[in-house]
Amino acid sequence: MITFRKYLREEYIKGGLGDNKSIQDIATKHDVDPSVILNELIMGIKVEFEHVNKKKDSDDDIIDFSEDQIVDFIMDDTDNFSDAELGVLNKSLEISKDHLTEMSDYYTKLADMENEED
Repeated sequence: MITFRKYLREEYIKGGLGDNKSIQDIATKHDVDPSVILNELIMGIKVEFEHVNKKKDSDDDIIDFSEDQIVDFIMDDTDNFSDAELGVLNKSLEISKDHLTEMSDYYTKLADMENEED
């Protein structure tokens, strides 16, 4: 069994649809395999990261992560992250969970729409 990070049940942004939901909870709601939600979460954290990872009054990113680092974060391997990095990742995770609670393939559809625009 895959163990996901303990923070998937802790809330950093109150009031979202994904509050108190785990990957398994979201997968069960949509009748999909948890791996579907895991893949969407990876995509989602990358997308939402862009919104929560900006310096005030600047377009410069504060922190940058690789996909492997995002997977480590989701899988609760967080020893190599600073508190600031965990804060950005947790906020991105919260927003992603809210969207995935509404629609299990939210980020796939978002990517498809963005590709259509190009």
